[in-house]
Amino acid sequence: MDKAHKKKNKFTDIVRKLQNIVQWISVLVAIIYVAIVVAEKQTFITNIQLLDIANLVKTYWLVGVIIVAIALINLITKSKLISSWIKHPPFSFEIDYWIVSTTISMLAYGISSNLGYTQGIFITDATKMVWFILILYCAYMLKKYLEYFFKKKGVENSKKGLFIDQPIQTSDDDILERSKFVTGIANAIRNRNAEESIVVGLYGKWGMGKSSIFNLLKENFEEQGGTEKIATVSFNPWYFENEGQLILQFFESLTTEIEKNFFGEKSELVKKLKQYSEKLSSVTIRAGFFNFSFKEFATIFKKDDDILSLRKSIEKLLEDKKQRIVVLIDDLDRLDNEETHAVLKLVKLIADFPYMAYVLALDEKVVSSVLADRFGTDDLNQMGDSFLEKIVQVPLYLPPANRINIQKLLKKGLEDILTDNQIELSQENHKRLFDDILSHSIGRLTFTVRTAKRYLNAVLFSVPLLKGEVNILDLLCLEGIRIFSPEVYKFIYEHSDAMLDNQKYRDDARSKYQSLFDDSCKKNTDYEREIIKKLTFNLFPEFGALLSGNRSSDQKSDKDLKAEQRICSKDYFEKYFVYNVPNDQISDIEFNGILELLETGEIDLAKERIESISETIGYEKLLRKFEMIEEKMSSSSAKNLGAIIANQGEALSKDLRASIILPVDRAAGLISRLLKQLSRSEQLDLMKQIVTETLPLTFAGKILEYVHPREPKEPRLLTEEEIRRLALQLIDRIKLDSKNDNFIEKHGTKTQTLLSIWHRWGDKGELQDQIRIWLKKDNGIEDFLGIFSVDSHNIYLWSIDEIYNMSEIEELLIQRGYEVPKSDLEFYQPKNLTNREQIAKTFLYRYQEYKKKVAN
Repeated sequence: MDKAHKKKNKFTDIVRKLQNIVQWISVLVAIIYVAIVVAEKQTFITNIQLLDIANLVKTYWLVGVIIVAIALINLITKSKLISSWIKHPPFSFEIDYWIVSTTISMLAYGISSNLGYTQGIFITDATKMVWFILILYCAYMLKKYLEYFFKKKGVENSKKGLFIDQPIQTSDDDILERSKFVTGIANAIRNRNAEESIVVGLYGKWGMGKSSIFNLLKENFEEQGGTEKIATVSFNPWYFENEGQLILQFFESLTTEIEKNFFGEKSELVKKLKQYSEKLSSVTIRAGFFNFSFKEFATIFKKDDDILSLRKSIEKLLEDKKQRIVVLIDDLDRLDNEETHAVLKLVKLIADFPYMAYVLALDEKVVSSVLADRFGTDDLNQMGDSFLEKIVQVPLYLPPANRINIQKLLKKGLEDILTDNQIELSQENHKRLFDDILSHSIGRLTFTVRTAKRYLNAVLFSVPLLKGEVNILDLLCLEGIRIFSPEVYKFIYEHSDAMLDNQKYRDDARSKYQSLFDDSCKKNTDYEREIIKKLTFNLFPEFGALLSGNRSSDQKSDKDLKAEQRICSKDYFEKYFVYNVPNDQISDIEFNGILELLETGEIDLAKERIESISETIGYEKLLRKFEMIEEKMSSSSAKNLGAIIANQGEALSKDLRASIILPVDRAAGLISRLLKQLSRSEQLDLMKQIVTETLPLTFAGKILEYVHPREPKEPRLLTEEEIRRLALQLIDRIKLDSKNDNFIEKHGTKTQTLLSIWHRWGDKGELQDQIRIWLKKDNGIEDFLGIFSVDSHNIYLWSIDEIYNMSEIEELLIQRGYEVPKSDLEFYQPKNLTNREQIAKTFLYRYQEYKKKVAN
């Protein structure tokens, strides 16, 4: 039923209700008005003057006080009745009709008096006060009436936040369109001619919406009762701990509802019911389930005629009034065995009064098992079903939730969550969510309203925590797996290596992981397993390839997966499970904040953020993040980032937290690629800044080498002349620094980068002279060779040969007393040598090998 149709039905109900109220009030107004006029004329006939009555009241005012006090005491003793009267919907009690009618009649009497049709002798200060009070009550009634018919009771409408797992309250919230089903049940009970008690069973598993059906039934009886009132009693036996308490509370609920609906005229019935319940609560009931006839009931209580007579009195009162009462008993399948037996005895033996209908909400299998277990028969299922059939005359199975309606609920819930968190999906992702995930994967799982709300609550919790940090669509899929198959969710987290990279596994691992995965989803149905399997493989293509043996040709690169924040990226996997950014990772929100600062030119603040993050987790991870989006950066962002990184040389050189590539090398490579985003003038300006200002010199030299490699794989950014002019500026700085005695010690093995640049673009003669100066120093030869040393037994001879004559170095070493090892044994034989001595020995030995190779 669509919303427009529901609103139309609601309006029709209001109009029909108003028509009934107006009809009753019109009749009562006429009766009261005529009575007032007749009383006025009778007063003249008997010559009783109102003034005499007033004088009489003044003389005997104490009697009036006593009468009022007695009335107040009586009202206090009836406080429950007054409370229910005030809280109940308007015009539920007949006194409401009388009050409104009296108010209108008094108004009509006053108007007719002014027009001269009546004498108006009853219009006094006292009656005016009474009339004013009645007007106030009528205004209160009008307010209640408007609130009752127009307020929104739905949980989702009244509370923004969690998708509360509570039953719906009105048909306005009936997204599963079960109102027709409810109307059928209500009409069957309403139109039933027989006076005998009837028991209707509403069968369904937990979470299917039985309690919601009860609320819709109650609404139906209240709003569509026609001329015949039907009292509805909602009773939940789960709240009571023993049989006696259960009986007392049941009759308490029953009498309260009767008082609400029928007011004082049912006082005798209420009195009898209370007496009946009090006597029953102290009696031990021994009836079984084989026969529930009244004859057996009479046998049980033959020693207590008072109980029997009370029951007959109650039956007589109900038969005389012919007023139907519907009792809704929920959560029967949540009780233990004894409690279940007590409720069924109550329904079928104790309170099976005429004109009463019971609707029991239960899981048929659970209650049948309880009944069968009571008698311990061989065929428990069959016996339990037979017992239940004796109790329930009309079994009704709750229709399953329509998948389309569930998908509507999920779609609306997800849209609200995304909107509340200000998440806008691209057109591609919007299509993936609503056309693929909801229609063909998550949406195909066997949701009940309860599981749908559990899923939406999981998403409601996780999305704000991970917004901007992960791929939202992957998160929605993972939460679906977590709700429907917690074991698969656990399997994914515990076997992350297999989920993210199958290349390290041999073929024999396939059967192992296939078995583990199958075990993790064995609690799901075959239908659910297929969907969960598809979901898992879509989230983790590597794992899908491992189990299937086939690798997709359109598999995305790791760089693309990182850029999309996918769960199958090693950099993002952990975030999805800890609902936070691990301490050793970078927050994407913080990272995007840096990108915004770079774009707006707030370089100092961006530099501060970069330094802060790098100090915590190291430069490598941050540089890798920049590498993922370097090609998408604007020229202004690329220029600002290049300038900032160029000024981080000292910190980069000290940061050794790296897997393969050192941060200083990664940074130099990144700057060389950022230059591609700039114009030619911007490229030259940034490079000029680097060669003239960047420290240490070795970092500036490294950038220059990345920008202009010896063997380029791509077209060069700068011309030979442009790069030569830049290199000469850096060489001037190198020359100046080389005059310092600690030049080699300061730059260590990275000195070879500076010497290579000097040799490649500078004056080679000047470089040779500078090297000779170093060689002449004490330990100068050893320190120079240390620049090219790999370890104690290896050295980069070709790098030395590029910039200096190695035969000259050999002669100098021999002159200083070093001997050339004559064999491998002599070379590798351990000796107590200093590090410098070992470097010199390695050079002499490896140089002999080098000369032989060159000669051949």
